[in-house]
Parts: sequence; C-alpha cells; structure tokens
Amino acid sequence: MGINRFKKNSTSINYLNGDDPGRMNWAEKKLYYILNNASNSFFPNKVNNKLDIKKFIPSNIEKRWNNLGMTDTPSRKLCDLFWMELPWNKIKSQLGQINIFDSGCGNGEYAKKISNWSNNRINSYTGIDMTSHSNWIKLMDVNNSFNFYMCDYINLDNHLKENTNLFVTQSSIEHFRYDIIFFNYINSFIEKNKCNTIQIHIFPSAPCLRLYGFHGYRQYTKRKASIIFDIFRKNSIGILFELGGNNCNDLHYNYITKQINNRKNEKRYIEPEEYNILLKEAIARDVISIKKNKPSFYALYIHSYSNNSPIFPKE
Repeated sequence: MGINRFKKNSTSINYLNGDDPGRMNWAEKKLYYILNNASNSFFPNKVNNKLDIKKFIPSNIEKRWNNLGMTDTPSRKLCDLFWMELPWNKIKSQLGQINIFDSGCGNGEYAKKISNWSNNRINSYTGIDMTSHSNWIKLMDVNNSFNFYMCDYINLDNHLKENTNLFVTQSSIEHFRYDIIFFNYINSFIEKNKCNTIQIHIFPSAPCLRLYGFHGYRQYTKRKASIIFDIFRKNSIGILFELGGNNCNDLHYNYITKQINNRKNEKRYIEPEEYNILLKEAIARDVISIKKNKPSFYALYIHSYSNNSPIFPKE
C-alpha cells in the first residue's frame, strides 16, 4: 500500500521518532516535545458521538494482583488487567474460532499471555514485528498455533489470513509512523470480507509524554482515538476505555520518571514491595475519583459487522 503525501497518513503533526533519541540533535529533541505537546493540546476531548467513553474498572484486582509483575509500570499492570478481564467467553461466542493478528508483537510474550488469560480459547495467533526475536522460535515450539513473522506494519498481505477476526496491538501504534495507513489497511480487509471482526488496541495517553519522555512518534488523546474510529464507524461500534488516572501517573513519575531524570536507580526496584502496595492503592483511587481524569493509557475496542449484540454494548 503506497503512501499518499496529499492525504492524512498519521494522527501526528510531526514525524520525529523518539525511539532513538541518540540520533536526534538538541533542536529535534526540543521540537519533539513542542510538537507532541501541541498535538496533545489540540481539542483533546473532541470525540465522534458514536465513540463511547468508559472508565476501565478492574473487578478482580485482589484475585489477579499476584499474577502481575511486582515492579511493572502502572500502565503495564493496567494493560494486563484489561486483557485478563476481557469477556473471552463472549468473544468466542461472537467470533467462533478466535484468530488473532498482533501487529508490533515484540518478543511475542503476549501470545502466551493472551492464550492463558483467555483460558486457551485462541485458535490461532499470528504476530508480526519489524525486528525478529529469538523468543519466537521457543514460543512456536511450545504451541504450534503460534506464528511469527518479520514484517512491516503496512505490508501485511503475505501474512494476513482470511480467517483473521481479532486484530490487537499492545503499546505498538505509537511506534507506527503512518498509523492512519495501518488502520486503513485493516478497514480494507474488513470491508472486503464483510466479516464479524473485533479490534483491541492499547496505547499511551497524553500524560505519557511527561512520564516516558522520548518514546515512539506520539501519544494519543480522545480526539486521536476518534480519528481512528472514524475509519470504521460505518459498520462498527466503538468504545474507548480509560485506564488508570492521576494517581497512577503521579506514582509513575515519583518512582520511575523522576529517578531516571536525576540519574538515580528507580524506586520501584529499590522498594518493590512498597511500590506494589502503593500502585494497587493508586489504581483503586483512580477508579473512584471524580476529579478531571488524565488516563495513564487507553484501550480502543472496535466491533465491526457484529452478528449479535457486541460484547461491550453501548449503554
């Protein structure tokens, strides 16, 4: 799929890549922050009225907490809780066989995680990444339904199977220079097949610019998520889940970001048990907070050509 310079190809207003700050000069680094701040501040809450906004409320934190990494970042724990609490039985009821396509799969560990969290309801999993990982071979040896390929995110033809019905990304699309092209490609696949298809994309929010610094091309706002959903809105419903909030963001800054900025060891590693307790409390406070919320991450759910009621009906 070619790149049309005269059409909107990205939700960003810049193409500065923060993944390799060593290759950026001081002016580019400063411009990275200026342009991302500007993009994040431009009508951030302007949303398509068909895109529902919900706060993610974990229902089984006590039960699941010990299965999470003790020193994982707040956003990582929130994302894993979201995957764990997806109604996998309803997803399987909707889709029949669940065939996942994961773009930007990294080392592939989420293939194993999602398979376990879904109680082995996954029929097949295909992961792609622009860099190959030695862990892929180990995972494919353990489970022959897993497949991994080194592939560009906008050249999927050779690896996207017709039976794909669940597209997922985990902390990936912020690394895609042309994220709009990526989603247009998925939309073309769905419209061609007119198939019952679910998408779940989890990505960083605007506060992550302060928390993570140089990371990918962009962060996302409700407006940017709405731009993505607009591509699919004709035959789809969409829900944008807010993960975490101000309390999680403050904890991340104090235990991770501030330490890194001061060239000190991260407090989450120095005081792991205290950090773990404080994070669980922060997540709980964000759930009940009535203050203006700044989510730590977003999860975008899109359901196209649903045969029955979508798994997350709009209230």
